[in-house]
Amino acid sequence: MFALRYYSSYAAMWITSLSTVVYFFRKDFHKLRWVFAMLGLINAIYIIGQTLAGYPFLERAGFFLNGTISGVFIAFTIPFFFDGKKYVAIGAALIAGTAVVMTKTSVPVGAFSLALVAYGLKYLKNKKIVMSIVGTVSTIFTISYFYDPGLFSSAKRFLFYEYSFDYFATKLNHWFGSGTGTFMMFGQEVQKTYSFSYDPITRAYSEMMIFMHNDYLETLFSLGVIGFVLLLWAILKAVLSTYKRGDYALLSCQFGYIGSMLFDYPFRYAPHCIIGGYLLCYGLRDSRYRKNNLEEK
Repeated sequence: MFALRYYSSYAAMWITSLSTVVYFFRKDFHKLRWVFAMLGLINAIYIIGQTLAGYPFLERAGFFLNGTISGVFIAFTIPFFFDGKKYVAIGAALIAGTAVVMTKTSVPVGAFSLALVAYGLKYLKNKKIVMSIVGTVSTIFTISYFYDPGLFSSAKRFLFYEYSFDYFATKLNHWFGSGTGTFMMFGQEVQKTYSFSYDPITRAYSEMMIFMHNDYLETLFSLGVIGFVLLLWAILKAVLSTYKRGDYALLSCQFGYIGSMLFDYPFRYAPHCIIGGYLLCYGLRDSRYRKNNLEEK
């Protein structure tokens, strides 16, 4: 346990240091968004290609070998294209929407839909565009449901949330939690305590929960109330700053990330964590940049 805490703390220190450097990075910071956008687009095309080639469900998982992880990556990177030319934005949205549906996983569908809604805030006075976005989101959910009627069934996941929170409330320090990165160990302890996913016939667990599949609750579990409040404060400040600045493409990506954190763990997956740090840092830089984010004041 000591080793786990030590390496988790070391990783947290490294990520914090890197984020600090990125936060004060001056020129060309905005160009990273196009790198992330292109990675998301390539991943989406790859998933569509896997599906058209007849790959079964578990094998059309994109670059990250997991449909959910690849899908949410698309949801919070491709919206960077939305501030481009009209045909580029529409094409990127269609490719992303098709890819997240083809992953047959619910989290990317919800995250990308939330990203579209966030971008729609830019056009609140334009009823045609608002209705187009509403129609697109409704179409994505409808197609996803008929593609897989059991797609949005999360009763088992909510049950694990309940058990994990009960464990936190009764056995852990409420202010500081279990420690950074320790849920991989405590998650299995939660399973044993509440017999979650235990099959009495085989006398084995059908799955091992090393992530809570909810970054907010896992942060509360691992870092306690203090860490949880700090995380929410940072996210809220970044989102409000982005909204006031009028950078709706960035806002869309932020909402895609925020949505994916509700039922998945992008904050615990290295490439996704780096992009999450970028979205956070970029959102907090409003006092340094003009409205277009490309020049310093």
